[in-house]
Amino acid sequence: MSIIKAAAALLLGASPVVGFGLPFAVTECKDIDFMATETERFLSDVNVIHYSNATQTVPRAEVVSAVEAALGGEQNFELQTNFGDAIDFHDLTRNDITLSSSDLDGDFTVTGPFVVGYPEVHYKVTCLADDSECHVVKKKDMQFDGCILKDEMIPDLCLDEDYDVNLYVIDGPHFMLGASNGGKCPNVALTSVEGVKHKFMFSSAANDDIPSYSSGKKATLRQFLKAEEVAPTIGIDAYDLESNTCVHYAGSIWRELGYPETHELAQFIVYSIANDPSFEDLAKSSFGGVRYLLAKAVGGKNALLSHLEEVVYSQMNLK
Repeated sequence: MSIIKAAAALLLGASPVVGFGLPFAVTECKDIDFMATETERFLSDVNVIHYSNATQTVPRAEVVSAVEAALGGEQNFELQTNFGDAIDFHDLTRNDITLSSSDLDGDFTVTGPFVVGYPEVHYKVTCLADDSECHVVKKKDMQFDGCILKDEMIPDLCLDEDYDVNLYVIDGPHFMLGASNGGKCPNVALTSVEGVKHKFMFSSAANDDIPSYSSGKKATLRQFLKAEEVAPTIGIDAYDLESNTCVHYAGSIWRELGYPETHELAQFIVYSIANDPSFEDLAKSSFGGVRYLLAKAVGGKNALLSHLEEVVYSQMNLK
């Protein structure tokens, strides 16, 4: 059984998507030639923090070093994030940050709008004394910025262009596959809601802060859309946390493309679910959510993660 199919049993945030329309605000596309030009970033050699996109964590030692530097007046900070073979760099700011405790050897949290250029997005970094990694949660509701794309709007000349394929996750949690070209051709994201398949055009720059996992593979847009054709839709009546969710929809396209199921993919799905700000509330109101709530109630966040990983890894085909 596929890792994405197995993870569907854990996707407690998916059910509210069904029956409540699309999981993000969109408009109909008016123009497909709007792709933003990606800008090159350069890495500073001081106060670098390395963010793991798969686990949504940063090394505790780097956080402690950066906090100490910020308290000492340093202002030069960089964030490095890996997406497959690509590396993104972001300037960080110490402005408006809040430190919960001055004891950096114990438990502490750091909150604030860390990333320059995204002042509206606040983050909470939680560092536990017995954990070498600090967990990062975006405090702003993450929404996907895109527009509805009709088939006739896709230029024929783009169909045989190579695309990078990523698995995106937004608040809910809701997963969807997105293919990006990096050129003049439109980026395309796929999802299924209320028994209807939807295509969205999106800008990589506008969605730069949306968590994603890179397949590390190329596909032509024709192959990507062909894989979507055979994917079963997610209908209201057929919706099931264990057998028919947005993860299943993304997984059926992923499998049709022949992409591998990896440890990194499993971790990305597990941590995206566990760290979602709506997870607990949605678990309370979703069928099948009680066992995850019990795990967290009995053993806290670590027990919840262990339970999520146990379910996922027991049903995955590692490659």
